[in-house]
Amino acid sequence: MGGGRFLGVEEAAVSSPRGDFASEGGRAIGYLGARMQLLTPVLVEGVGRPRLFVHVGAATTFDEEDRVQNEGAPGGIVIPIIDNNSDGIPDRPTPVAAIQGQGSGTGAKTEPPSVMAGIGIDFELRAADRIFHVKPSIEWIMEDERLKTVTGIAEPLTPGLLVCPCRTVLARGVETEARHGIGPGLEVEVEAGRVGPLRLGFWAGGALYYQLDRKMRVEAVGAWSDASGTVVSRSDYTRLRWDYRAGLGLRFHWLPE
Repeated sequence: MGGGRFLGVEEAAVSSPRGDFASEGGRAIGYLGARMQLLTPVLVEGVGRPRLFVHVGAATTFDEEDRVQNEGAPGGIVIPIIDNNSDGIPDRPTPVAAIQGQGSGTGAKTEPPSVMAGIGIDFELRAADRIFHVKPSIEWIMEDERLKTVTGIAEPLTPGLLVCPCRTVLARGVETEARHGIGPGLEVEVEAGRVGPLRLGFWAGGALYYQLDRKMRVEAVGAWSDASGTVVSRSDYTRLRWDYRAGLGLRFHWLPE
């Protein structure tokens, strides 16, 4: 099975000596995995021929870290040397504003694997000379989400001057927590063929997940380069209450007589 997820972000905020910054938005990620399904015998003969089913599966996610909140260009601190003559001697002091890596940000990433399960009813329908299976269900998902905060700061050592010599600090922090979601799902499968006890089906479907755990906080402490103290950076992250999954795939059924 494969498909995509959309994870809405209600707020991503970062707080540090640079200030307080916040944003909102969403994250889209892809996934690829497999699952196993068990069906009961037909419960009632007649319209729909309903069966109960349960499925469990796991998927790997294709997700790079999304900088869900970004101010400046936080990262490794680099102090450039202004040497227009290429003689190894600085032509003039480096402006503090030219130092690279200054800024603050919050990054989020979903870590594989995602574990999924569901229980529902399989209704069998016939249309256009095909057999379709309509499968409403209740779905559950569990996955780990990693949150990172980063803050880079540069300050002149002489108050009032905007050039080096200066002091710098880079604070990084990472936290990973499990996320759980539960909600309705719907899948439609069409039978493509059968050979002996094996049946092949193509399916498409999706689910809505109510997030049971949607808030995270991560803190980081960094030391000034001149050993004059430390800086604390904090990121807060809140997912929207609902997120979504859509996918499709192949299913092989073992149906012994």
